[in-house]
Amino acid sequence: MAKKETVEKVSKIVKKQLSLKDDQRVVAETKFTDIGADSIDTV
Repeated sequence: MAKKETVEKVSKIVKKQLSLKDDQRVVAETKFTDIGADSIDTV
């Protein structure tokens, strides 16, 4: 399992790149489809 700090950093990057709201929860178990990412976003 990834370190907590790594997950937090990646979550922050994903939220920024997908323009998610601050209250949107992104955790290690979150799937890209769960947060509205399409095939282009996942690349």
